[in-house]
Amino acid sequence: MVMAAAIRTYLSEQLHQACEKAFGADCAPGDDIIIEKPKSKAHGDLSTPLAMGLAKSLHKPPPAIAKEIMAQFQWDERFIVPDPHLHYTVAGGFINFRISKKYLISVLEHIVTSPETFGKNQVGRPQRLLFEFVSANPT
Repeated sequence: MVMAAAIRTYLSEQLHQACEKAFGADCAPGDDIIIEKPKSKAHGDLSTPLAMGLAKSLHKPPPAIAKEIMAQFQWDERFIVPDPHLHYTVAGGFINFRISKKYLISVLEHIVTSPETFGKNQVGRPQRLLFEFVSANPT
């Protein structure tokens, strides 16, 4: 779904920029920041363990890293609910986000205006794959 990709792209880009602002370009995370659904709904709609992944290289505890990253984060109400005081956003080493009502309404508007294309795979044509089993001890 293109809309789900938009929110993940937004979060990934903003987290990259916030990391660079907080810790410099040398400490930027890899290309793929993990953004997943948290185990508990109380922690929000989306979450990332980014601060835990940076803790070893920065020699700081993950909650402190998460707070520094989020101090530089640019909130956009089109996608997520702002939490400038970080009441629920920073939980342990995780950074949590709540999806905004504006985003949910835009998804519903997309469903209503384009019911024939909503939810369809737009990645490309199906492709054939060949899987081979190779034995470590050929006979």
